Amino acid sequence: MMKKRIFYLLLSVLVVLPTLTPVTEAAAVENEIGTTYYVSTLNGSDHHDGKSKDNAFYSLQKINDMELGPGDKVLLEAGSVFTDGYLHIKGSGAEGAPIIIDSYGEGEKPKIQTNGQGIWYQDYGTVLDNPGHKNKGYVSSSILLYDVEYIEINNLDISNDPDFDEPYSDLNKMNRTGVAAVAQNKGTLEHIYLRGLNIHDIRGNVYDKHMNNGGIYFTIFKADDEEQTGIPRYNDVRIEDNIVNDVSRWGIAVGYTAYWEPFAGIGEIPDEIVAEYGSSNVVIRNNYIKEPGGDAITAMYLDRPLIEYNVSEGAASEINDEVYTETSFNKVAAGIWPWKSKNAVLQYNEVFDTHYNQDGQAWDADYGDGTLYQYNYSHNNAGGALMVCCGGAEVVNTVFRYNISQNDLSGILNLPSNPMAEIYNNTFYIKEGVSFIRDGMTGGTANVENNIIYNAGELKEEDWIKNSNVNYSHNLYYNYENTPESDEFAITEDPQFADAGSAPASFTDNDPTEGQSVTHDRDAFAGYKLEDSSPAINKGKYIPGNGGKDFFGNDVTGTPDIGAHESDAVSLDIYSDVYTIENNKIKGIEQAVTVEEFLNNISYDDRLSVDVHDENGTEMGGHDMVEPGFAFTFSHDGSEKTYTVTGSDNNELLDAAYMVDETNKEIFVPILESNPTTVDEMKHGIDVHHTAEMKVFDGENEMESDAIIAEDMLLKVISQNGETNTYTIKTKNDYHYVNDFVNNQQGNVWFAQKKVDDEYSNLTTFSNQYPTWEGKSWAAVGLQGGINDPVTEETHGLLVDSLQKASGEQSHAMAYRVPKSGTIELSFKDDEPFLRQASPEQPNTGGDVKLAITLDGATIGETYTLPNDGSVLEMEPMEIEVEQGEYLRIEAINEGSPSVPSMYITPMIAYQETEESDEISAALLLDKLAEYEEDFLSKGNYRSVEIHLTAITNYERQAEGDKIVKHLNGLKELINYQKEHELISEEARDFLQEYADMLIEEWQ
Repeated sequence: MMKKRIFYLLLSVLVVLPTLTPVTEAAAVENEIGTTYYVSTLNGSDHHDGKSKDNAFYSLQKINDMELGPGDKVLLEAGSVFTDGYLHIKGSGAEGAPIIIDSYGEGEKPKIQTNGQGIWYQDYGTVLDNPGHKNKGYVSSSILLYDVEYIEINNLDISNDPDFDEPYSDLNKMNRTGVAAVAQNKGTLEHIYLRGLNIHDIRGNVYDKHMNNGGIYFTIFKADDEEQTGIPRYNDVRIEDNIVNDVSRWGIAVGYTAYWEPFAGIGEIPDEIVAEYGSSNVVIRNNYIKEPGGDAITAMYLDRPLIEYNVSEGAASEINDEVYTETSFNKVAAGIWPWKSKNAVLQYNEVFDTHYNQDGQAWDADYGDGTLYQYNYSHNNAGGALMVCCGGAEVVNTVFRYNISQNDLSGILNLPSNPMAEIYNNTFYIKEGVSFIRDGMTGGTANVENNIIYNAGELKEEDWIKNSNVNYSHNLYYNYENTPESDEFAITEDPQFADAGSAPASFTDNDPTEGQSVTHDRDAFAGYKLEDSSPAINKGKYIPGNGGKDFFGNDVTGTPDIGAHESDAVSLDIYSDVYTIENNKIKGIEQAVTVEEFLNNISYDDRLSVDVHDENGTEMGGHDMVEPGFAFTFSHDGSEKTYTVTGSDNNELLDAAYMVDETNKEIFVPILESNPTTVDEMKHGIDVHHTAEMKVFDGENEMESDAIIAEDMLLKVISQNGETNTYTIKTKNDYHYVNDFVNNQQGNVWFAQKKVDDEYSNLTTFSNQYPTWEGKSWAAVGLQGGINDPVTEETHGLLVDSLQKASGEQSHAMAYRVPKSGTIELSFKDDEPFLRQASPEQPNTGGDVKLAITLDGATIGETYTLPNDGSVLEMEPMEIEVEQGEYLRIEAINEGSPSVPSMYITPMIAYQETEESDEISAALLLDKLAEYEEDFLSKGNYRSVEIHLTAITNYERQAEGDKIVKHLNGLKELINYQKEHELISEEARDFLQEYADMLIEEWQ
């Protein structure tokens, strides 16, 4: 980026400096950087220089033959038809001076009719995330943007229908594109804008999902030299105001990347991963996609893309048994959806008439993190409204809110074994015979709250669960014989819509290429507004972070209505996701919070007036600090409600170095005679809310901070308002990985971790089939067996490193966070560890499986290689000195590509009692001298030795080793003199001499 800016600045200086014109003139000259080329089939000639309308080029090949630069323009004359033409752009623009390709003159948009020409070779340079996807081959593209940037293309008519006969459904048919973009060998490509294009009749290959195939397709190939060029990706892509009609296979697709591996096998996508390997600042807006062969719009491997105000009509037109005949692979498509993207926002879009197939939905939250659908409209989609896809745990944090679905088919929700999805404040208008959950798309998990579910057919009984884990709450169910058992707040009355079922059933017929909006105004959906007497008004559940707007743009504050419309009825209730509000009491206010800050952290109807008084009735202002006893009164038109602030009731254990059983309220602490745990030490291993207090009791007696913990003492966490959370202290000196394992729980003592670039982090994805934490490429940390299998003495711990390691990956580990400083013994269960699927007949091949024991990242002893024949690796127990908070890790490391990487291993840890050893010091010797006072002939003899030792202890405190040794030798001479003259007993002399020799050795 810096080089591009410097180039452009230097170019500007060369233009400006010779003229010595004022700043205003210089700016005008700067805007004229670059050359404008004109191309016309009406009056052009390839013998012209192309630099004026009267000397226009005739063919696009003249542009293909040159390398364009910053500020260059290529203008095609309106009414021109470029038969067999294509634009494969060479050269890039610069920041502030993009290359612009546009039309000039009056009349129809210039037509690029490629007819199967413009052929180039596509090669991702690697297998794709599904090895069955085609990853290389010849492609025909009307416009190709290969490793170029700062390009703007506007106002063209593009088609690519070959003028020769070919089988329509040929499995090996050439892929074709309207606009293809490729990033490979220039790192991040910036600023590619496509606007006002009419792309149609692209006759590509219906089967190939990830070739540059369809209307508009952006892809990313493996770089030839990543270290030199960086990871290829896009930043600042705008696809706006286009028509894409009748294309195979994709309408618009942006971002599919050869660097898919860092995204594989994970749910939540780390920001650093998507920033490095994904594309960013992608906006797809106000496009009309009609009858694409497959999916209409898909955002793939994108960082926070925005997809809004688009219309998809008749998607998946070729995903059927008449066209899709050569294979069943990839025979699925939907409307508008993201794939492996982070925090994609899809809003104000319309999808209708999607053709039936295994999918066929309007919307699909597919294998990504943080997909948000809001303010969208769907109708008559053969596969239903929404799918959350799919099994496993790679689609997380999905939210579907304030959308309207009218007469979608097959089943409104498609929930194929997906993790949790939040589905709230939508309006579902369902026609006769359509179920709420689609048959065959079940087993998933969702919260379904605050929705209006309106059966427009005959009164019916509904299966609300269908083998899925769906929790319903605060929904309105109209014209159903039954409601879900989980919905304690179900409403069954008529919601009283203004005119249900009256939302638009067709396209607006607006032309986006002329700057017209393709979506309907919100007024077109007024039939789904609530009448003033609706039972749905102010009956919804408060949901934190609900976006603050309804489908129609109304503010959502206070108690929400049910459904996609928020009325203007006022509510006196307040809510917060920061504080606890119940029974007119406000709890959990942190220290030093002003009245103004408090009000900003709660949700209440913005038409309410607020008065605040302290406990003495004195009116408080916005800058006053909130304290217990404050009263907040909310009022409107003579009605009011008062809430009183109380002390925090948070008395939870926020974190503990010790194992905790919340069900039985027990906390397990290492307690040893030789290494006792004090009250203060135990508290140091526990985190509670800053307003809470911890105390330890022996019966009714509170223990001092230096008191020693004993079994069955009580730990009490006392909240600010006096509520107590009590745990019984239990001894736990022995830890067993299998017996201690808890499904889907990281910590408090055992963790499942991975090591990447020398840094450890916890795994975040827990399997829904096995008791394991899952990493990428089959990595696993957990137990053998199924997720619900009982744990027995035969159960093994399971540890597997990644089969194919992504960049920077090093190992996976069972991690033990040390709860107490001391000496532990690490051992392993009998007959472990071993490679679980290896045997002498079928040994592990292709690489070795290593095992390392590390303490805070430093290897203890050797790194072991597990026998490839499946026999047990013999390991002696290890005695290790540990400090509280350190991590002892049992790490699996694959070297090469082992065919059998999975090991059974069960670490066992036992705290060790240690023998007391006498401390060697002059001070201790002085203390012990008193035991031999009777061994001296006189008090004076005893006193002379005592004075000598006292002097040595003073030198010892000052660590003056030379003086200590000198005076100890003097002490030996003194006691030997006393022995020779029978002034001291032989036993006392021998003791003092032995101890003096030990001290001399210590200090020397």
